[in-house]
Amino acid sequence: LPVCDHYSGVEARMRKSLQLQAELTAEFGACVFDVTLDNEDGAPVGGERDHALLITELVNSPANRHGRVGARALPVEHQAFEAVVETLVAGAGQRLAYLMIPKVRGLADLQRAADTVDAASRAAGLARSIPLHALVETHGALSEVAALAAHPRIESLSFGLMDFVSAHRGAIPQTA
Repeated sequence: LPVCDHYSGVEARMRKSLQLQAELTAEFGACVFDVTLDNEDGAPVGGERDHALLITELVNSPANRHGRVGARALPVEHQAFEAVVETLVAGAGQRLAYLMIPKVRGLADLQRAADTVDAASRAAGLARSIPLHALVETHGALSEVAALAAHPRIESLSFGLMDFVSAHRGAIPQTA
């Protein structure tokens, strides 16, 4: 896996990220970063499914020439989670490098996400299991990080510092 994952959720920046990925891959002879097209932080409220359609279009486009483009879905508790997963998997499941699941609160959330992705994959007739990445951004996920890492569907874990600190309402002192 490339050592860096670049998130982009606004259409112009998503396209620019894909272009930069191609340029740097040509320069270095290998794909040096993944591009994660971001539905969670990119979609307008109520427009999550439409944004997933845009992501699907970009994943299937010639701009995804290196096969290292994934998508960040929504947290499993979001009302549009299933619809977004179904849209991404049905439309781009063959070409998605991975599906990132944000704000996993623990193993139960990860299992729910895996079950939803697998059901969508079966419904779409995919012959592959889409790799899952998870964002550890909550205290619950941190307390279960070993179990998350051991889950058979996990390819990668990332740690989201900003949301974790926000859970403290900024209450972490600047000095010890």
